[in-house]
Amino acid sequence: MEKVIYENGISDTLEKPFSACWIVCSPHGDSNLIIGETDKVKEYWGSLDDSFDFQWYLFNSKEEMDTGIKQITKEPAPSGEWMLFTVENCVNGLYPNEQNGGQPIMEQILDVTYVSVWDGGFEIETKAKFNRDTMQVFDIESVEGIDDEGDEVEILEEEYILLSDGTKFYVEEDGGKYIAY
Repeated sequence: MEKVIYENGISDTLEKPFSACWIVCSPHGDSNLIIGETDKVKEYWGSLDDSFDFQWYLFNSKEEMDTGIKQITKEPAPSGEWMLFTVENCVNGLYPNEQNGGQPIMEQILDVTYVSVWDGGFEIETKAKFNRDTMQVFDIESVEGIDDEGDEVEILEEEYILLSDGTKFYVEEDGGKYIAY
């Protein structure tokens, strides 16, 4: 991943076919990461009046770009939260936060179903949040652990989360944090 400042066509990006450019549109706005083919990202960026901050990352392939995006977004966003947009979903002249068509391609925090299995198979389902970058599960809704017969549950057998698409991750407590694997 090559990091450059691109301004007024000064930086040579012709040999790097894929790019990610982060744009902050207001002093307290999110860090919008626009990704895609370099020429399209440059065209979109050039259609904007101005932005408060920007930084370019250049890649040799789509695979390298996908890996680079994971590396970039593991760090805290320069402003607000990371919001990722494919350049094809961006409307020239409109900032990502002004668009109806642009959609984040990755939201780091997901709403999930947290399932704890007790006493030979009794399942308790609650709501929770999941950060898919750090794999941490948090804001787990607390409920009273009473089985169908009115008895208090005693032995925890396993814990897991279910994503909206049905993906299942087992959960373990590690140093007071719940981590999915």
